[in-house]
Amino acid sequence: MQPESSDHTFEKLVLIASSFSVAVASGFAASIEQINPILAFAITPWSFVCAAVGAVATWWIHRLIFEGSDEGKVAKRKQKGLYLFAGSSLLAIFAALGLSLKGISGGKLWDVIIGVSIAILFVGIAAFFFLKMVQFLKQDEEQNSLDEE
Repeated sequence: MQPESSDHTFEKLVLIASSFSVAVASGFAASIEQINPILAFAITPWSFVCAAVGAVATWWIHRLIFEGSDEGKVAKRKQKGLYLFAGSSLLAIFAALGLSLKGISGGKLWDVIIGVSIAILFVGIAAFFFLKMVQFLKQDEEQNSLDEE
Protein backbone atom coordinates (compact mmCIF):
# COMPACT_ATOMS: atom_id res chain seq x y z
CA MET A 1 0.00 0.00 0.00
CA GLN A 2 1.47 3.32 -1.08
CA PRO A 3 1.10 6.42 1.10
CA GLU A 4 -1.12 9.12 -0.31
CA SER A 5 0.50 12.20 -1.75
CA SER A 6 0.64 15.14 0.61
CA ASP A 7 -1.44 17.23 -1.84
CA HIS A 8 -4.27 14.70 -1.78
CA THR A 9 -4.09 14.35 2.01
CA PHE A 10 -4.19 18.12 2.44
CA GLU A 11 -7.16 18.35 0.08
CA LYS A 12 -9.03 15.78 2.18
CA LEU A 13 -8.17 17.70 5.34
CA VAL A 14 -9.49 20.95 3.84
CA LEU A 15 -12.66 19.21 2.65
CA ILE A 16 -13.38 17.65 6.04
CA ALA A 17 -12.48 20.78 8.02
CA SER A 18 -14.54 23.12 5.85
CA SER A 19 -17.55 20.78 5.83
CA PHE A 20 -17.37 20.42 9.60
CA SER A 21 -17.02 24.18 10.08
CA VAL A 22 -19.99 25.00 7.89
CA ALA A 23 -22.04 22.28 9.61
CA VAL A 24 -21.28 23.72 13.05
CA ALA A 25 -22.00 27.27 11.90
CA SER A 26 -25.27 26.21 10.24
CA GLY A 27 -26.40 24.28 13.29
CA PHE A 28 -25.45 27.17 15.57
CA ALA A 29 -27.31 29.71 13.43
CA ALA A 30 -30.39 27.48 13.31
CA SER A 31 -30.36 27.06 17.09
CA ILE A 32 -30.75 30.81 17.72
CA GLU A 33 -34.28 31.41 18.93
CA GLN A 34 -34.09 35.10 19.69
CA ILE A 35 -31.58 37.90 19.82
CA ASN A 36 -33.60 40.62 21.50
CA PRO A 37 -33.77 41.35 24.49
CA ILE A 38 -31.47 38.43 25.36
CA LEU A 39 -29.71 35.87 23.22
CA ALA A 40 -31.49 32.51 23.51
CA PHE A 41 -30.55 29.16 21.95
CA ALA A 42 -32.45 25.91 21.63
CA ILE A 43 -31.06 22.79 19.99
CA THR A 44 -33.88 21.26 17.99
CA PRO A 45 -34.07 18.72 15.18
CA TRP A 46 -34.03 21.72 12.84
CA SER A 47 -30.50 22.53 14.12
CA PHE A 48 -29.27 19.08 13.10
CA VAL A 49 -31.02 19.27 9.72
CA CYS A 50 -29.37 22.63 8.99
CA ALA A 51 -25.99 21.29 10.09
CA ALA A 52 -26.34 18.26 7.81
CA VAL A 53 -27.46 20.40 4.86
CA GLY A 54 -24.52 22.77 5.40
CA ALA A 55 -22.00 19.90 5.53
CA VAL A 56 -23.42 18.15 2.46
CA ALA A 57 -23.61 21.39 0.47
CA THR A 58 -20.01 22.25 1.32
CA TRP A 59 -18.83 18.75 0.41
CA TRP A 60 -20.76 18.90 -2.88
CA ILE A 61 -19.47 22.36 -3.83
CA HIS A 62 -15.90 21.34 -3.02
CA ARG A 63 -16.18 18.28 -5.25
CA LEU A 64 -17.93 20.27 -7.97
CA ILE A 65 -15.14 22.83 -8.09
CA PHE A 66 -12.00 20.78 -7.54
CA GLU A 67 -12.68 17.34 -8.98
CA GLY A 68 -11.93 16.99 -12.65
CA SER A 69 -11.16 20.65 -13.20
CA ASP A 70 -8.79 21.26 -16.08
CA GLU A 71 -5.67 22.83 -14.53
CA GLY A 72 -7.70 24.91 -12.09
CA LYS A 73 -10.10 26.26 -14.70
CA VAL A 74 -13.65 25.72 -13.59
CA ALA A 75 -16.16 24.91 -16.32
CA LYS A 76 -19.20 27.10 -16.87
CA ARG A 77 -21.44 24.42 -15.38
CA LYS A 78 -19.36 24.40 -12.22
CA GLN A 79 -19.37 28.19 -12.05
CA LYS A 80 -23.17 28.23 -12.25
CA GLY A 81 -23.34 25.75 -9.37
CA LEU A 82 -20.96 27.89 -7.33
CA TYR A 83 -22.97 31.05 -8.02
CA LEU A 84 -26.20 29.26 -7.13
CA PHE A 85 -24.70 28.04 -3.86
CA ALA A 86 -23.24 31.46 -2.99
CA GLY A 87 -26.48 33.27 -3.82
CA SER A 88 -28.70 30.86 -1.91
CA SER A 89 -26.30 30.98 1.06
CA LEU A 90 -26.41 34.77 1.15
CA LEU A 91 -30.18 34.75 0.87
CA ALA A 92 -30.49 32.22 3.70
CA ILE A 93 -28.11 34.15 5.95
CA PHE A 94 -29.85 37.49 5.47
CA ALA A 95 -33.31 35.92 5.77
CA ALA A 96 -32.31 34.30 9.07
CA LEU A 97 -30.82 37.59 10.27
CA GLY A 98 -33.96 39.49 9.27
CA LEU A 99 -36.24 37.03 11.06
CA SER A 100 -34.06 37.14 14.17
CA LEU A 101 -34.16 40.94 14.28
CA LYS A 102 -37.93 41.13 14.03
CA GLY A 103 -39.28 43.44 16.75
CA ILE A 104 -35.96 45.06 17.64
CA SER A 105 -35.88 48.79 18.45
CA GLY A 106 -34.55 51.28 15.92
CA GLY A 107 -31.44 52.20 17.92
CA LYS A 108 -30.42 48.59 18.44
CA LEU A 109 -31.22 47.78 14.82
CA TRP A 110 -28.80 50.47 13.68
CA ASP A 111 -26.09 49.00 15.94
CA VAL A 112 -26.70 45.54 14.48
CA ILE A 113 -26.54 46.86 10.91
CA ILE A 114 -23.22 48.56 11.65
CA GLY A 115 -21.86 45.38 13.28
CA VAL A 116 -22.95 43.18 10.38
CA SER A 117 -21.45 45.63 7.88
CA ILE A 118 -18.12 45.62 9.70
CA ALA A 119 -18.17 41.81 9.86
CA ILE A 120 -18.89 41.57 6.13
CA LEU A 121 -16.03 44.00 5.44
CA PHE A 122 -13.54 41.91 7.42
CA VAL A 123 -14.74 38.63 5.92
CA GLY A 124 -14.36 40.19 2.47
CA ILE A 125 -10.81 41.29 3.29
CA ALA A 126 -9.96 37.80 4.57
CA ALA A 127 -11.47 36.23 1.43
CA PHE A 128 -9.37 38.56 -0.75
CA PHE A 129 -6.18 37.54 1.06
CA PHE A 130 -7.10 33.85 0.74
CA LEU A 131 -7.72 34.34 -2.98
CA LYS A 132 -4.34 36.00 -3.41
CA MET A 133 -2.67 33.23 -1.40
CA VAL A 134 -4.26 30.53 -3.58
CA GLN A 135 -3.21 32.36 -6.73
CA PHE A 136 0.33 32.65 -5.41
CA LEU A 137 0.44 28.95 -4.53
CA LYS A 138 -0.83 27.97 -7.98
CA GLN A 139 1.78 30.14 -9.67
CA ASP A 140 4.47 28.72 -7.42
CA GLU A 141 3.35 25.16 -8.21
CA GLU A 142 3.44 25.90 -11.94
CA GLN A 143 6.89 27.46 -11.59
CA ASN A 144 8.17 24.46 -9.63
CA SER A 145 6.81 22.04 -12.23
CA LEU A 146 8.53 24.02 -14.99
CA ASP A 147 11.80 24.02 -13.04
CA GLU A 148 11.66 20.24 -12.62
CA GLU A 149 11.34 19.64 -16.36
